[in-house]
Amino acid sequence: MKIWDLSTLISAKVRFSSSSFTTVRFDFVFLAGSFFGGPPKAIDWYTRTFYVYHDEYLALNVFIGEDQATTNALLVLFPERFITVWYNDPIAPAHLQLNRTVQESFLGQCNSERVYYQFWLADEKTQDKMREMWIRKQDRWRWWGWWRPKDRMRCQSTRALAMKEVLRRLFGAGWEPPFASIAVPATLSWDH
Repeated sequence: MKIWDLSTLISAKVRFSSSSFTTVRFDFVFLAGSFFGGPPKAIDWYTRTFYVYHDEYLALNVFIGEDQATTNALLVLFPERFITVWYNDPIAPAHLQLNRTVQESFLGQCNSERVYYQFWLADEKTQDKMREMWIRKQDRWRWWGWWRPKDRMRCQSTRALAMKEVLRRLFGAGWEPPFASIAVPATLSWDH
């Protein structure tokens, strides 16, 4: 499982830098990693795959020193292995129920969308405490943003989405991931 901030998904552009799809490059990092986890086998797969692609990108001079670019490529190449929580999903039932305007937050007073996953992963009791804290925090800082409307809607929990579903919304309903031509080894060797 990997949870991502998808706040910038709509502006994403992807280009494939070779016909064999060895590398997937992004003109814009559209997913900013926030949290990842899962069973040990999933973490092992992610580690092996990330470093194989990282090293390949280094060898091809396409790695720009930012892990998000490599991670974005993995999300496009292997979307069936990832889920996400998209805070700004315009068709999420939790958002649509609120009937909010563009000026208001998507899911209520949820602090920062970059750390929304903390709320989403918390148990109900902890979520209630976070909601109360965020309303109090907003009240305390109200003088700083006096020109903005006050958002007193308690933070809502949204749904998890399969990454492939999200990418099909971005690239079109018939989109399929490109062929991943780099072999991922069964184990990693840290000796180079």
